[in-house]
Amino acid sequence: MPDADGAVRATASLMLDAGVLALATRGDTLWLGTTVGPYLLLPGAGAPVSAAPDHPGLAIPIVAMAFKSDTLLAATDSRLVWWAAGAWHEAAPPTPSIGQFTTVVADAAGFWVAGTQGLGFYQPARPAWLALTAAGDVPQPVR
Repeated sequence: MPDADGAVRATASLMLDAGVLALATRGDTLWLGTTVGPYLLLPGAGAPVSAAPDHPGLAIPIVAMAFKSDTLLAATDSRLVWWAAGAWHEAAPPTPSIGQFTTVVADAAGFWVAGTQGLGFYQPARPAWLALTAAGDVPQPVR
């Protein structure tokens, strides 16, 4: 977190014994997508804390994450989960499959999700998917 001078200084106490694969911010909190699940770096905290302590099924690599308003969409290589109003939810996978998830980006209406075999557009509030996977829809592979 920035200090009084606006500088960010990392210390050993802020390091997590895991690789960081994705980052997202919401207010003054930094969300970390790590090799062992989602973590939060809260203002004034000495170390990251798990964002899913009651969900051991989320102790897996989070490869991408993005916020839209108060909703965070996080991707593992094969699952999408979203966090809103203090709770985690699992998204049904897109049909047809877009392969392993690689990137998540928010826009005004929902989330774009890139996979190794196509693109998808997801709206957690509906929940609805639009998958673009046919030859000519998008260049292959999507990265």
